[in-house]
Amino acid sequence: MDPERVAVAGDSAGGNLSAVIALETRQDARRPWLQVLIYPALDLTCSTESYRNFATGYLLKRSTVDWYLGHYLGGGDVRDLRVSPRFSAQFSDVPALIYTAGFDVLRGEARNYADRLQAAGTRISYREFPNLIHGFVLMTAVRTALDATNTIAADIRRELAR
Repeated sequence: MDPERVAVAGDSAGGNLSAVIALETRQDARRPWLQVLIYPALDLTCSTESYRNFATGYLLKRSTVDWYLGHYLGGGDVRDLRVSPRFSAQFSDVPALIYTAGFDVLRGEARNYADRLQAAGTRISYREFPNLIHGFVLMTAVRTALDATNTIAADIRRELAR
């Protein structure tokens, strides 16, 4: 293992933690080589259009997200950069692979974050899997989910070999 080429990766809340690690280590001598964000939660204001479009019927419901937030934040600030990194004024330059599902409440905030990273000069690759729902990396019995997961793995391998 090459300790200089460590990736932080996660899906959903894990994608949030990975983005926060990339942000919080901006000034550190040891930083991630790559951040992999799979349908990440990056804006806990839940104000993107995808929250309105996919609030019900697509596995991760808006009401479920609200329940998670109530337990996770306990009334804390949803714009705190440690829980909503999309609101950061400074972005990490750690290259990012960002993946979304077409039918997911989190899709819009991930797209917004990808755009902001790119505008800040961070090398990013954004890919939406249009026919999938939140949680697809755990649904590999479904062929399209398996194909998407294999694509993500291949992208990670390629980036770590750079």
